[in-house]
Amino acid sequence: MKMPIRALIFDLDETLLFEEASVHEALLVTGTAIQGRYEADIAKLSQAVRFHAKELWRSFPTYEACKALGISSWEGLATEFIGESTLIHSLRKLVPAYRKDTWMRALNDQGIDDEGLAVELAELFPIIRREKHIPFPETGSVLDELKGQYILGMITNGPSEHQREKLRVAGLEHYFSKIVVSGEIGIGKPDERIFQYALNQLGLKPSEAIMIGDSLERDILGAERAGLQSVWINRHGAVCSSSQPKPCKEIANLRELQVVLKEM
Repeated sequence: MKMPIRALIFDLDETLLFEEASVHEALLVTGTAIQGRYEADIAKLSQAVRFHAKELWRSFPTYEACKALGISSWEGLATEFIGESTLIHSLRKLVPAYRKDTWMRALNDQGIDDEGLAVELAELFPIIRREKHIPFPETGSVLDELKGQYILGMITNGPSEHQREKLRVAGLEHYFSKIVVSGEIGIGKPDERIFQYALNQLGLKPSEAIMIGDSLERDILGAERAGLQSVWINRHGAVCSSSQPKPCKEIANLRELQVVLKEM
């Protein structure tokens, strides 16, 4: 007999939060600090920051460990990295120079050679970023509806304090019975162990939960490995190739979730 679905486990970034828009807005606001001092194209400066942040991040010996936990260049530019693990300790030492160098290179691309300004922007961006965590328009109403029908959980990759801060600022924390952050347990999606850990925390079997996320490689593959059904949020109409993990269901936005849940 098929067991009823008792829980929905959500990803956070680009599933419930519009992370791309949040970063974009924070970069533009930070860039306005240049106005009145230099002539610069703020949009191009923002693009340059994105490019150099990723390039520098990939060059560090910590890159593979960060990739496994979903700690990206954006976290490197904005997160405090609180904790005493070897990785967090290394990142805490690394990020001040990383942030300054990222902004310095981006400014250089605009013909600006001002190390003091680079330091200023590097210190300003984390402050602005912490204020910019934008949910998708339907996130709150959909979670309100689902909370009365299912246990809600979350598995998110990233550093602990940054992911939990996003939830607090966006007003989403109270919806979830359990929130599992890769940076807290040292395991990230798509490793099936983080899914098993979340299920244990919720007191559930894999057949009793559905994973909902935007990443085929992290959310859907990880769910498949752990024996969970999955729903892929495909907001941009991407085509799933034959070599990629196959979700059980596909939706274009969270409003469609209730319909497909009835079919699972």
